[in-house]
Amino acid sequence: MFQTLRDVKVQIDPSYSKKYSAFGAHFNRTTVEAMICGAVPMATDWGMANSRLFAAGLNYIEIPAGCSPQEFADLVDNAVTDKNQWRRIKEQNLERVQMFDMRNVAQEYVDLVTSVADCPVGTPDALAITRCNNNLDFFGIAPVEAARAV
Repeated sequence: MFQTLRDVKVQIDPSYSKKYSAFGAHFNRTTVEAMICGAVPMATDWGMANSRLFAAGLNYIEIPAGCSPQEFADLVDNAVTDKNQWRRIKEQNLERVQMFDMRNVAQEYVDLVTSVADCPVGTPDALAITRCNNNLDFFGIAPVEAARAV
């Protein structure tokens, strides 16, 4: 799959929902994987509405949800032929996707788990600490000491 994403120029996600767009932007894992591999995503304005992470024209090519089949085809044709647009978005995304790097995500998780003592509401129980430690172990990170976490 990753090799395929490295071989293509664009990844098209035309999905959208009036119902779910009311909740704000969504993007799926395949979109992020495409960005990591250098493919430029195409997504609907409904699907990415109000995104705090991705901006139309900067991180993805916007597909108007109400566009005609011909307009959609023209957008796709332009996406694969406009080298300047493609390079600009690709380069912008290579910087943006660093936040999704496994090591960065794991570190954020470690920071969250190891700072539970700072949480103003409640304290973690033994089961929660055990689950967190199992997850930390998966990433090869030292477990949280119960005394530190409580």
